[in-house]
Formats: sequence, C-alpha cells, structure tokens
Amino acid sequence: MLVGLVLGGLELSYFAANLTKVTHGGWLTLLIAAVVFTVMVTWRRGHQIVSSRRAELEGPLPDFIGEMKTAHVKRVPGLAVFPHADKATTPLALRLNVAHNHVRHERIVIISSRTAPVPHVPWDRRLSVDQLRDPNDGIVYVAARFGFHDDTDLPEVVRRVAGTAPETDFDPDAASYFVSRLALRRTRAPGLAGWRKQLFLVLWRNGATQQEFFHLPDDRTVILSTEVRL
Repeated sequence: MLVGLVLGGLELSYFAANLTKVTHGGWLTLLIAAVVFTVMVTWRRGHQIVSSRRAELEGPLPDFIGEMKTAHVKRVPGLAVFPHADKATTPLALRLNVAHNHVRHERIVIISSRTAPVPHVPWDRRLSVDQLRDPNDGIVYVAARFGFHDDTDLPEVVRRVAGTAPETDFDPDAASYFVSRLALRRTRAPGLAGWRKQLFLVLWRNGATQQEFFHLPDDRTVILSTEVRL
C-alpha cells in the first residue's frame, strides 16, 4: 500500500500537470481518441447483436441435416460451397436455398476460416476435413487456418481439398459458391441507442463483402439475402 501510494501520488502529479495542455490543443487528441473508441465499441456491440440474431435464424447444423434427410430433400448434381463461421450452426445460405428451391446439391462443402497469429500457415497444416459423422450424405466441413499475411482464398481451399476424402471426389472448377447477405433494418429493439444503431449501419454498409474477402468468382457466386432486425 505504501508503494502504491507513492507511485500513485507521482502519477497523479504528472496527470495534473498535463491537464494544463488540454486547453492548448490537447483537446483535439482526446476528441480523436473518443471518436475512435466510440466507433470501435459500437462496431463490436452491433456485431455481437447481429451475430446472435443470425445464429437464431441459422439453427444447429446437425438438426438441419437430419431435417433434410427426413424430408427427403431432392439432391441435384453439382458442388455447392458455403463459407460459414463454424460447424455448430447451419449456413444461412444453405437454409435459404433449401427453403426456396426445395433442393440441395449432391456435394456440399462448408468452409470456415480462421486467422492464426502468425504471418503464414503452410498448406499441409492449413486444412482439416470433417465428414460430419455420415460419410455418405455428401456434406463435409472444412476448417481452414490462414496466416495474417495469407490470402483468404476459398477457391484454392476447394482445389486443395478435392480428392482427399471419399466425399471430396469432385471437380473444384465446377463449384458454385453460396453466400448470405444480411439486410439490416433499424428497429426500436434494445441493445444499442438509436444514434449508435445508425453509426453501425453506416459501418456495416461500407464493409468488405464476403465475395471480395474470400476471392469468390463473380460468375459462380450466388447471393441469398435475408432481413435481420437491429
């Protein structure tokens, strides 16, 4: 306690001395810091709300696979790739495609990407394939780890995975990519103040799209949209 009091007293004296700089231009630095802090906290909180409500729409992946089997959803030829966060929930684009078109592709690849705290991850340690307990349903999950200097190139992931397991016996160049786009609508729901919701919507609309981030080909990418209330 004695050391704390001594050091605290010194820090307090430095702080008091620096307060005189606020009126001589220091206010600008504090204003910039406050704006940046507000933007970052708003983005984080808004993203948490959107992710939570999106997860409610997606539902558990094992349950959805079971529903497709029970409903005998028709399987059509082709390879469909769905970028998704993890294997706990169903890719929203997959759920929307089955709901609207009443079919599923013969081969389905769900890919999640993670950024490792290293510049590069070699390909032999980058990918892991999970056949999701059923090696005959044509659905596989691929977890991909990228270094922070690596390109998050999902078409390359599909090429690398092709032929590594019985359910990955497909032509990667014939893959169709399905991504979901969330159309956010501002409401009076709790979670964020009205002005912070507006700020989050501006940040959301100016962010990079999944198609750009994952280097998906324009001529083989399908975008399915759904509304999420903020």
